Amino acid sequence: MIVVDIEATSLNFEKSSILSIGAVSFDNPEKRFYAESRAYDDCHIDPKALEVAGFTIESIKDTNKPLPREILVDFISWLQQFDNQTLAGQNVHVDLKWLRAECQRSGINHKFGDRILDLHSIVYSKHLELGIPIPLYDKRSNLGLDYILQFCGIRVIRKSHNALEDALLEAECFSRIIKKKSSIDEYKEFDIPNYLLIH
Repeated sequence: MIVVDIEATSLNFEKSSILSIGAVSFDNPEKRFYAESRAYDDCHIDPKALEVAGFTIESIKDTNKPLPREILVDFISWLQQFDNQTLAGQNVHVDLKWLRAECQRSGINHKFGDRILDLHSIVYSKHLELGIPIPLYDKRSNLGLDYILQFCGIRVIRKSHNALEDALLEAECFSRIIKKKSSIDEYKEFDIPNYLLIH
């Protein structure tokens, strides 16, 4: 499977523009993809989304960067080396919507599959298995990535999100829960909690 993360100009995948794509092979974590693009001139821009992703207005209008369609073509080309291209990630259904929206906008004929593996669901299931209460906000699951990282024993301080870093962190969480071991070199210094090792 391929753990993927996308940063964009807003949460509205129909009107926003992809700014970066990060991905890592779950089975071969040394195989990674990262690319940044400039935003389309007519896209919707949410300043909070830019702040979260560490982009500025100037950086997303940099004409030296390729357009989103170009990095998507590169991403699809990178994917071809893998027999299993199932997408995975935290709330990966949102990333899938951005990928499909860009395919449609750019006339790219590529089918990203409907079957995905969501980290949120895996962590939710693990909480049920361990008898740990699900943290809630407004009566709904509040299992965000920051919480999941702590649950998996990973202590990182980030000022902003980066698509490749998020993909790597998510892949590491998948590995710690599913394989009961660390798979990303950058995070092997962090001990895996015992409750993930004994169940």
